[in-house]
Amino acid sequence: MTHTRPHTEAHDAQLAGSAEPRREARAASHEVVVVNRDPELRALLSRALYAADLPSAFVASDQELQACLRNGTRGLVVVSIESGESIELLSRLRRELAEVPLVAVARTATPDLVRDVMRAGATDFLFGSLDSRSLGPRLLALLEAASPASCSPV
Repeated sequence: MTHTRPHTEAHDAQLAGSAEPRREARAASHEVVVVNRDPELRALLSRALYAADLPSAFVASDQELQACLRNGTRGLVVVSIESGESIELLSRLRRELAEVPLVAVARTATPDLVRDVMRAGATDFLFGSLDSRSLGPRLLALLEAASPASCSPV
């Protein structure tokens, strides 16, 4: 399992000079878990999560994913669609984690794959020309929409 840190000291120093205040680090319960074996897609997702200031853990197997979930990591789960097993994993996760947003990602998709992924219970399916600049904010929006704090009155 690979953990990425949301900040480095250099990144914090860069943010300190901006006019926008830095968001407080999110709790581990808001961590994004990425199930992925594709190194190129993993690098893209890592950049996107870093840019969105989201702590993340990358796992390559179902066993590693289960360990993360047992430790309370339940903010958002991103599943890379690499085979039929990935769709089965989505379906199982939807049954086990009804309240957790599940995001599927793939380099390409057919209409049948989109249908299968959404029927399996994905909250969103991102595919095609994935760009780390737009992917991070989209994942952040899904995470914040699912947060109980987002439902409290203003």
